[in-house]
Amino acid sequence: QMTHVPGNEGCEEKIMQVDSRDIKRLTANSEAKLDELRKISGCEIDAPKKETKAGQPLIDVRLFGHKSKVLLLQQAIEGVLMGETPQDAFARADGAQVLKNLDPASLRYLEEQKTSLEAKHDIQLQIFDRSTHVRSNSGDSEAAGRAREALLDAIAELTEVVTERVVVAQSVASEIINHRVIRELRNRCAVAFSVSRNDKQTAIQVRGLAGVVRDAKALVTLLATGGDADFVFLGAGLLDQIDSEATATLEADLGQLRHNFNVTVNIQKEFNRVYLSGLAESVPPAKHELMQILCFYFAKECLLFPLPPDSIDFIAGRGDSELKRLSGVVTGLDRCLSLIFLSGKDRCVQDAHAHLRKKLQKWEKQH
Repeated sequence: QMTHVPGNEGCEEKIMQVDSRDIKRLTANSEAKLDELRKISGCEIDAPKKETKAGQPLIDVRLFGHKSKVLLLQQAIEGVLMGETPQDAFARADGAQVLKNLDPASLRYLEEQKTSLEAKHDIQLQIFDRSTHVRSNSGDSEAAGRAREALLDAIAELTEVVTERVVVAQSVASEIINHRVIRELRNRCAVAFSVSRNDKQTAIQVRGLAGVVRDAKALVTLLATGGDADFVFLGAGLLDQIDSEATATLEADLGQLRHNFNVTVNIQKEFNRVYLSGLAESVPPAKHELMQILCFYFAKECLLFPLPPDSIDFIAGRGDSELKRLSGVVTGLDRCLSLIFLSGKDRCVQDAHAHLRKKLQKWEKQH
C-alpha cells in the first residue's frame, strides 16, 4: 500500500514486507546491494540492520521516493531476493530484457557489433561485465524480447565448437604457431592450434569456441601476411578503477595512437590487457607508445624500466625466472625494445622496481 507524503509532491512511501529468512540477502556485505538499489532508483530504503526477533516471519522494509520509482524498486527488490543483481533486477523491472552470465567471448561480440545490432533490431544495448540489457527503441517489451532471442541465437553460434584452417607458407608455420599472442590464446582461451601438411600445402588448424576461433583465425591470417600483434598486460582490476572521464580521455589518446601508427588497439578488461595489431614494422613502436600512455594514466601502478640490451639475460634470468619471482606485479619483458613493463599495486611496483635496479647495478659493476 502506497502512502502519500505531504510536502513532497509526487513522492510516496511504501512498506514492503520481506520474509525474515530472506532479509540478509539485502543487508549482507555492509548493505552493498541496498546502496546500489538506492543509487539506481534514487529512492530511500530503510531496512533493519539488526537481527529480527525470533518467530517474526515478516520484516517491514520502508521505500520512499517518486511513486513510479518506488513501484519499480519494489519489483527490483523482489528480483534481488530471487538471486538477481540489483542492476539486472531494476533493469528488468523497468522493462528491459536481460542477458545474464555472459562469457568474455560473447561480451566481446556484443561490444564489437553493438552499433550494427542496435540498428538491425531497433534496440539499445547496455553492456556490463557479466550481463547486457536490451531495450526496444519503441518501448515495446515484446520487440525487446524478440531481439533478446535473436541475440541469444547469435551467441549460441559463438559458443559452438568449430575448426578452421588457414593456409600459410611452410617457412612461417612454426614461427606463427609459437607466436607470443598465439601462446596466450592457447593458454587463456582454450584454443587449440596445430600444423597440418600434405604434398600441396601447409595449414594451421584452429579449434575451439566459434567466437574465439573467429578472432584466432584472423590473427593467424594477419601473421601469415606480414602483420604482427602483441599484448600489454596490466595488474588485475586496474582497468576497472579508472573513472568515466579518464576513460574517455584514454580512449581519445588510443584513437590518436591508432591513427599515428595505423594499428588496431583494443582494451580487453576481462583479461586485464590491451591488444594491438597491425603491420610488423608498426607494432613495436606502437606498443612502446601504448606503454607510455598507460604509465601516464596509471602513474603509480605502471612503470617502464629500460635496460641495456646486453643486460637483459642477466636481469631476467634463465627462462625469465628472475621476473617470475617478483611478487604482486605483472611483468612484460620486451627484448626488441630492451625494457620491462611493470604493473600492479603501487607498493608492489615500487618493490619490483627497487629489485630490478639492484640487479642492474650488479650487472653494471661486472661490465
